[in-house]
Amino acid sequence: MGCQKKITEKITEKKSNYVISLKGNQDRIYGSVRDLYTCNELDERYCERYGIQKYECDMEIAHGRVEKRTYWLCTKLDWLEERKEWSNLKAVGMVQCRRFIKKTGTESAENRFFITSLTDVKKAATAMRSHWGIENGLHWVLDNIFDEDFSTLRKDNSAQNLNIMRKFALNALKQADFSKFSKKKNLTIANKQHLCDKLESCLEKVLSDF
Repeated sequence: MGCQKKITEKITEKKSNYVISLKGNQDRIYGSVRDLYTCNELDERYCERYGIQKYECDMEIAHGRVEKRTYWLCTKLDWLEERKEWSNLKAVGMVQCRRFIKKTGTESAENRFFITSLTDVKKAATAMRSHWGIENGLHWVLDNIFDEDFSTLRKDNSAQNLNIMRKFALNALKQADFSKFSKKKNLTIANKQHLCDKLESCLEKVLSDF
């Protein structure tokens, strides 16, 4: 939804940079970038030919899974027919995410493609990780702790109003100090929510701190 030519124009007008994920709705440029990275071996000779930079992130452990991300960024775009259609487009990239799920013992790999006005692979990787930090720190919690994805309310402004209330509740739980009620120093949001369900004093503590 966010990968639109008008959006890149607006960002460029504000003299800012962008890193935007490519989706199937942009089938021409999506197919071109996908083929660049998946139809050939990304060896040293190939990367030198297309000006492809590589950056490997440290392994991350979170939410019961181990992830390893590798980024590639191509800055030589003479081969890309669609390059002039996108404002200030300077590079196209791929991030490969390899996951290992501890609970099930399964492994998976996923390739995601993006366009950017940046020419440094580390800066592009940092920008993408910042985006997923928002996803993991907010949207993942709303979906998994507050079951937002299972909400069926759609009438009038009910969905938006409840989303705002969930965010208020999330911030209140984050700020609340539960050291008086638990020996654990760093309680998870789910643990704090569970204590509020069991003890009225915990709920009062959350409300008073907020």
